[in-house]
Amino acid sequence: MICVAILTLGFAQNIFKDENIFFINKSNGGSLFLKDTLSYNPQAVMSYASAVFLKPPEKKEEKPPKAKNTQAKKKEIPQKSIESVNLDIKNETDYRIDTLELEKTPRSYDLSGKKAKILIIHTHASETYSDNSGNGLGKNGSHRTSDTTKNMVSIGERMAEVFEENNIAVIHDKTLCDSPSYNSSYVKSLGVIEWYLERYPQIEFVFDIHRDAIEENGSPTKLVAKVNGKSTAQAMIVCGTDAMGLSNPFWKDNLILALKIQKNLEEMYPGFMRPLNLRRERFNMHKTKGSLLFEIGTHGNTQLEALRSAEILAEGIIKTLKNK
Repeated sequence: MICVAILTLGFAQNIFKDENIFFINKSNGGSLFLKDTLSYNPQAVMSYASAVFLKPPEKKEEKPPKAKNTQAKKKEIPQKSIESVNLDIKNETDYRIDTLELEKTPRSYDLSGKKAKILIIHTHASETYSDNSGNGLGKNGSHRTSDTTKNMVSIGERMAEVFEENNIAVIHDKTLCDSPSYNSSYVKSLGVIEWYLERYPQIEFVFDIHRDAIEENGSPTKLVAKVNGKSTAQAMIVCGTDAMGLSNPFWKDNLILALKIQKNLEEMYPGFMRPLNLRRERFNMHKTKGSLLFEIGTHGNTQLEALRSAEILAEGIIKTLKNK
């Protein structure tokens, strides 16, 4: 889930600004797990930062209903579908966007070569999903976990596998950027992006994989579509802008790419995509002309539904980047 920071501190000697967040340099640290061959010195990448976020209090998980006649009732998880048709957009900026015209802007993408041009990261890697009763996959039913087989890293890994199955080189970074500090997650993920771009300047596409959080009457709500007859988590593309005054020279390029992916997926799998979300924040999308944030399902979806979504989303991205 995307977090928006609230400015609560004045200017200090070492202040970093991103997403209207002011961060005070605290201490060096952090760790990256890089797939396969790379080693990494965390001191060279970033320093932790602290910030104060306006964050809604976590809701307590409902206890499962007591068993009657030795049979426990299964809690029904509310579900719905929010479908995008004809490049629907939820525009939270003051910019006037003609999505149908903008999508027609000529673009040619190049995935040729053996060097990876796609980087997958997770600003909120610890986000996770629900079991069939709506309880989170984390400890004590939490919807957050450091277990990479259950959190967003598993979703990014499935996307990476689909890219590789199609002979597309990809780097999947498995850093838990929201650990130990959730408030510093975007600062940490920016450091991750910059570290890779410095060492692998051929990277053109940075995909930040999240999941959303939607509740109704205090219960997690899942967003689903039927894809090939199977319940699949709906996906949404989030695009940042420069509307908050932060430099983001590539936001229109990112939006054009997003619209092309959206169009392909609307045609391939009607009902799978949610309306594109255009935001005032930039969400670290200012480093390349192919930086996008994807929300795969919500905390009410199951991991299996999200894994199916990851496969479909990767398929749509591949079609777009191969200019088909």
